[in-house]
Amino acid sequence: MIDRLLEVRGIWKEFGPLTVLADVSLDLGTHEVMAIVGPSGSGKSTLLRCINLLEPIDDGEILLDGVDIADPEFDADSVRRRIGIVFQAFNLFPHLSVLDNITLAPRKVLKMPEEEARVAADRLLARFDLADKRHEYPDRLSGGQQQRAAIIRALAMSPDLILLDEPTSALDPELVGEVLEVIETLAQDGMTMIVVSHELTFARAVADRVLFMDEGRVVEQGTPDQVLTAPTTERARRFLRLMTDSA
Repeated sequence: MIDRLLEVRGIWKEFGPLTVLADVSLDLGTHEVMAIVGPSGSGKSTLLRCINLLEPIDDGEILLDGVDIADPEFDADSVRRRIGIVFQAFNLFPHLSVLDNITLAPRKVLKMPEEEARVAADRLLARFDLADKRHEYPDRLSGGQQQRAAIIRALAMSPDLILLDEPTSALDPELVGEVLEVIETLAQDGMTMIVVSHELTFARAVADRVLFMDEGRVVEQGTPDQVLTAPTTERARRFLRLMTDSA
């Protein structure tokens, strides 16, 4: 039986007259990797921001270990200690070194002693081949190195779940592989993740399940083979043909 870590139940999100998420539901088990694919503007990034409580929902429930974290009375900061998010634009603090970017939240939020936070950060930096960049500032790093640093920053909080919002979309093509390799390593280690990505080959190889979204709705969900090889809807088939033709 899958231990459900996250359950999203019929959530709606509107920006003025625009409905961005319409009755979206999903569930995610511990150690499971879910890939979310679909055209631009289909609500994928907004869904991640709602799960991390960066955007309030208009209706529905978001359950973390069975507790509705979307309740306005719930402590959002306690959720963000357990759910990390990595953005496509890296979002590193430009005035802080790589090491300080990584240790800031553990020291300030988890109240981790500075030396303990530094040792943990150094361990992660060494593991993901950034040890020699620990004292560099973000603008001295390549895009791939910045994104790896952003992933390490999320890992430093020891989250139960990591959300990755198109983590390779801002990278030059030759840098995509190094970031995907990090995510694949995390999947092999059993990290629970939701990854929004246009890298369909990667999604097929790493994800346990794939969601296809369009116009704010979940159109299909299933195993990678079901959704990416033999989709049942014409909308998903058309999207996959376009992605294949443009590859």
